[in-house]
Amino acid sequence: MERYAAQARKIPGVAAVVVVPGEERDLSTFIDKRDEEVMDRLMDVEDDLFATFNDELFDFHVWYLEGRPLEQELPHNGRVIYRRGDS
Repeated sequence: MERYAAQARKIPGVAAVVVVPGEERDLSTFIDKRDEEVMDRLMDVEDDLFATFNDELFDFHVWYLEGRPLEQELPHNGRVIYRRGDS
């Protein structure tokens, strides 16, 4: 998932990438707003990972912040692997 985060952080509009471990194996990407260009670029990254890792991947989810603060939207049981502004 670090590979996904490394690619996602290059896409303007991506605010954070969070992994929620466990059976569900969710990978959540938070973007500023609904934007087809951002979504297309994220899908390209996901397609590349599916081609490489096949069924071993997490379930991908995209959440639109639409002006809401990121901190209020992040899952409490998740591990942030990328947050815009963090080094």
